Amino acid sequence: MIRRLSATLWHLAPFLIRRHLRRRALKSPAYLEHWDERFGQAYPNPVQRTIWIHAVSVGETRAAEPLVQALRRHFPDSPFLITQMPPTGRATAQSLFPDAQCRYLPYDKSEWVARFLAE
Repeated sequence: MIRRLSATLWHLAPFLIRRHLRRRALKSPAYLEHWDERFGQAYPNPVQRTIWIHAVSVGETRAAEPLVQALRRHFPDSPFLITQMPPTGRATAQSLFPDAQCRYLPYDKSEWVARFLAE
């Protein structure tokens, strides 16, 4: 029964998530940028064999800076993937880590996450 309820809710989720993002975009148009990333669409030229850090917000992204610097010292040839959820977190990551690939982590629908992880 719980699986059926979950499946039903995830069937409705894309509509609700898109509606939520459009509403947020009324105040912050950046919510409409990189739209497909939020839904697990393929990313052009995804980094491979990467060090992946998920820092949800601006604060977490800034807090991750010493960690990224330490990891870069230990793994100088490894590419970095930095994921966030809000546009402000993504913009902060792009400014702090211009040589990293900065992307949105997709919402938690299994198909979206599977596509993201398959890259």
